[in-house]
Formats: sequence, structure tokens, C-alpha cells
Amino acid sequence: MHEHGPESQATEKPGQRAATRSSADDGASEAVRDALRLQRLVGNRAVSSLLGSLRAGAAGAGRSFAGPSSDVLSRAVTVETTADAVVEVPTRESATRTRAVPGPAAASHLPVQRDLAQSMPVSAGVFEADMRTRQGAASTPPTFSGLDGFIRFVPAVGAPNSSKIVMIQIVKLTDLGGADERSQSIPASRGARGALGQPGVRTQDDASRGVEGGFFTDVHHQANPSATPAAAGSALSPNFNFQPAGAGVTGVAGSTPTPAGGTGGVVGQTPGFKRSDDAADIRSAALFDTPGSVGRANLIFEFESVAKGEDTQVVYGTVRWGFTLRNGVVENDHITPLEGASATFVEALERHRDFYVHEPVTFHFPFASAELSTVESAKIDELIPYMTRNPRAQISLEGFADIRGGASRFNTELSLRRAQAVRAELIVKGVDPARISSPLVGSGISTDSTADAGTGDQGGDAAAARDRDRAENRQFNRRVVATFSPAAAPAPAVGP
Repeated sequence: MHEHGPESQATEKPGQRAATRSSADDGASEAVRDALRLQRLVGNRAVSSLLGSLRAGAAGAGRSFAGPSSDVLSRAVTVETTADAVVEVPTRESATRTRAVPGPAAASHLPVQRDLAQSMPVSAGVFEADMRTRQGAASTPPTFSGLDGFIRFVPAVGAPNSSKIVMIQIVKLTDLGGADERSQSIPASRGARGALGQPGVRTQDDASRGVEGGFFTDVHHQANPSATPAAAGSALSPNFNFQPAGAGVTGVAGSTPTPAGGTGGVVGQTPGFKRSDDAADIRSAALFDTPGSVGRANLIFEFESVAKGEDTQVVYGTVRWGFTLRNGVVENDHITPLEGASATFVEALERHRDFYVHEPVTFHFPFASAELSTVESAKIDELIPYMTRNPRAQISLEGFADIRGGASRFNTELSLRRAQAVRAELIVKGVDPARISSPLVGSGISTDSTADAGTGDQGGDAAAARDRDRAENRQFNRRVVATFSPAAAPAPAVGP
């Protein structure tokens, strides 16, 4: 039933968890039906494992991908692709340094001829990988060698809700001796290793905190050698290069002519969501990537791909993966799931934020309430170190209400009170009031937070997602969005 009064007249309790079923005795039969429905939507792999996970209180699902093979690069130079940026690197092998390659094949120098195609459960869901091995360096003329395909995350029933689950990827590119190679997706002036507060975006080794040096966010710091780099202090997103599918296009991560792995995709990602435990509200997040080279390169590629709630800041899990190119031949390809995020990932993300600017942070609110919960207040605790390192950063706050009650005075005032509540909590936790921009904005009703309905190709029900009055969708529009500008001034750029 749809109620048309203001938020305060509805019967939903503040903080009440959205759900589409109210009977407690639905129990196991509903769980099984949900699992089978989710299976039909997102694939047929590991059905018994999925149902078993549901009975244990967590579930995941995924599908294997089988698609046409294709050489995606043809230039006869050594290149590396990170976030859709092709880069030239030297083809040398160090004779003076050695470096262990992570993964089960680390001790072997023989080519490992296999694909990274498997399901990897974590407590919050399942990662699915379909990365196809490409061995084209020995061809005449040389063609692409590397990996090509998808990594995606399917949230489990019982995992935290999020209106937008994104993939953030960090990458490390070195020669066989461990020396950093410069990707053309990063200008030299910002590719230095360093600690937080120092110039550059690459991490620096810190064994005391478990941070591995050399990693940086896998985005277009510079789209290609001739492009203008993203400006320091700009709002360059840390999310893996986002290129959504065009209207009417289906296929994991969008559409591209002939990817080696999967049935369609762009070099980028398609975000997912988990808006309730119902299969209609669960959509996987997926990325498509093609790291590798053309030519007889000697390189080590290492990645950490993290599924993260953009609005909730919840980390669902990580896959650590990579491979070696030895004289252009793919070796030692490996992939491992991890719970949460590594210290290296956290450091690389903070390095990105320090050079550019912190991505927007969303604070959610209970129904008809401007009270900031303990969970939402904790997001401010995570911001304090960033604000301390970046004394020039300013915060702007904009509040919203859900659509119940329409464009009413009540909802406009409620959205403003929510912005005021976040401002008050920022000040209590040590943020100088002068760094919070005025005036605060109360924008009234919103449906923007659930605008991504999906197409059903990665799970979820597009019709359910488009129903803006559903409690599962309205919960994410009761929010305050904090945006940041400008970032702390980094060391001046001195060239590409």
C-alpha cells in the first residue's frame, strides 16, 4: 500500500530494516526460493554451495562466462593496460635483483597455462573470476599476452545493504627485479612511492603496518601519454574506470566487440547493489580488465580488487590476483580471496584521496528522523585523519528526504535538519566549523540514490529497482551527502 502523507505519517520505525516478507515462519522455504530465484538471475554455478550458504546464514551466486576469444591489442610494442590505458614500458629483465612472485606457482619459472576462472566465497558473498590467459607474444607478428576478462562480486543474503557496490582496484607494476615500471596512466611527477602526506600516489613499504610498496589506484590519472593529467585536487574517483553500458545493452560490465572472457563488457565496471535480502534487490558488481602486453615483455602485474559499498563504506571483500610476463609468456597467474581490505589497499586509497580529493561520503538516516546513528557517526571518525592531513579541505553538506509526502515543507525541513545533525557531529569530533561550508542545504525529496535500476543481466529485478516508493529503495534516499574541496596542495607537477 502506498501512503501519500509526509514521512512522519507512515508507520515504518526509525532504523527498521527493509524487507519484503513479514511472516517469520516463511523460514527455510523462502530462503530456498530466494536462492533459486537469485540463481536464475545471476547464474548456475555452485547451486548446492549457494543453498548451503543460505542455510548457514550467508549466500552467494555467480555464473561462469564463456565467450569469443580475441586479440585486443595489435601494436608491436611492449604495452601495459590498466584502467583502459595502454602504456609503453621497457622490455628488460634485471640480472641483479630477484623477487618472489606471490601465489601457488611462485617458485616455478615454467609457464602456467591456465585461466583464472573460479568461484571464491567470502563471508559477505562470492567473487567470480573469468580471466582468460592470452599467449600471443610468440606469434608473428606478436599479439596480446596477458589476462582478459571479468571479476565480479555477488553479495550474500545477510550481508550489509548498499545502494551502490563498486569495484576499486589497486595495481603494482614492476620489472622482474621488483623495480617500479612507469605506467602511462600516471605522470612521472605523481608516480613516486611515499608515506601519507608525501607527494605521489604509490604506496611505500611499511612492514610495521603491513603495507606493501608500489601500489596505486587503477584509474586514469592520465588517460594516455598525450592527454592532460587529472588535476591535483580534482574529484578523480578511485573507482575502477567506470564506463557503463549504453541504453539497451546487456552483458556483464556492458558491451565491447569481442572480449576473451565473458559475453560482453567494457574495460571498466558496472556497479551492483544490495538493497535487501530479497533476490530482486541484489545485483552483482563487475569489472572487465585486460592487463598485459604486446611483445616479449618482462613484467610482474599484481592487483587487489575490492568490492565496496560506495554509500555505506562497507568493504565486502577482496581478491588478490596477478601474473608474470617472462619474455612475453604468461606465468604464475594466481588469485586468492581475502576477507575485508588489506592495509596496502587502505593506504593506496588514502594516497589517492590526498593527491586528489576525498570522494563523497553518505550518511543515512532512519525514517522520519534527523538522528545520526552510531554506525553513521563512525564514518566521521574515519574522516578525521584525512581532514588532519589536508588542512585546506572544505566540507559541503546537502540533506535529502525520501519521496513519502512529496515536495512538502516537512520534507524540506527534515532534509535540512539532517544536514545540521552531520555538521554538529563533525564539530563534536574536532572539525573546525570554518571548514564546513555555509549555508547548509536541505534539498527535500530525492530518488537519486537508487536511480541505478540495472538491467537484470547481473541479478536483481529492474522493475523492483525502479519502484521508488518501495521501502527497500526509499531507505537509501534518506541521507546527507558530504563533498570535499579542494584537496591539500601536492608537490607541483614538473612534467609528464
